[in-house]
Order: sequence, then structure tokens, then C-alpha cells
Amino acid sequence: MNWKRHIITFAIIFLVVGLLMAPRSGCPGATGRKAIRPPDARIVTVTFRGRPADRERLSPLSYTVRAEVADTLEKRQAGLSDRPGLEPGYGMLYVYEEARRPEFSWQYMGFPVSAAFMRADGTISELHRARQGDPEPFVPADSIVYVLEVREGWFADRDLGAGDRAELPEELATR
Repeated sequence: MNWKRHIITFAIIFLVVGLLMAPRSGCPGATGRKAIRPPDARIVTVTFRGRPADRERLSPLSYTVRAEVADTLEKRQAGLSDRPGLEPGYGMLYVYEEARRPEFSWQYMGFPVSAAFMRADGTISELHRARQGDPEPFVPADSIVYVLEVREGWFADRDLGAGDRAELPEELATR
């Protein structure tokens, strides 16, 4: 009879320790760890107007992303590297002073992303899916001014692609 009590006690202790050791979520990134954003990060809202899935819907769909702005060389070089992930609904918006074809590398990314390469008016020129730790650099086919990185599949889930246009904050869209 005494051995049954010991087994039950051991099972309860094992269960409690297992629950305490389990990863916790809050705003998990792709790895289940909390995504870290610098405390002084500038955040803007980027909005896309999607196509209605059916003809009976009168108004277009609207999708928004809260994006950290990378508008300096240092911020663009750091990007999302060495971060554990992206929170749902968040991304990073790379802003260039003039249209160019920048080389992007996701070699030091710890999670996959989807990237929209956009012209000065916010129109998506092309999308690219970047795998975690992808060592191959990517250069867009057209000159762009903005690049928006979000969680992998974000654009596909919303049926957004080349030709769709982002509405950018006025302070960014004055080019």
C-alpha cells in the first residue's frame, strides 16, 4: 500500500516539474520564444487592401501590419537577424532613400519570413519566401524603395501579391 502512494507522489512531482519546464508563450516568435524589439524602435502601420473573395462583398478587405522601421544603414544591416521570431501582426519595413536593387541575405535569420519588395508608391513588385538561415543572397528584379518582412505565409494567406499596393504612413510615402 505504501509503494502506491510513492508512485502517485512521484508522478505528481514529475508532472509539476514538466509543466514548470515547458516553454511559455506570450508573443511567441517562430521558435516559441518571445520576440524582442528594441525599446526605441519606431513602429508604423502598413495597410494593404485585399481583393474580396466573393463578388457579393461590396468593400475590399483590409490587412494591417505593425512594422518596425529600418531606415538607416545600421538598422537595415541588422534587420531581424539574431531575433527569435516575429510577433503575430508585426514585421520590419526597410526604407531606402532612393530606388535601388538591394541584396538581401537571410543567412543569420532564426525563422522563415515572407518579404514584399515594393516600389516608391507602395506597389508590390515581387514577393520572396526566405527560409531560415538561407545563405543565398536575393536581389529583386526591379528597383524598389521598401521591403516588408513578415511571418512566412502572411501574404499568401491573404491572397496578396505582385501588383497589390500598400498604404504607407505619410512621413514615409513622401518620395
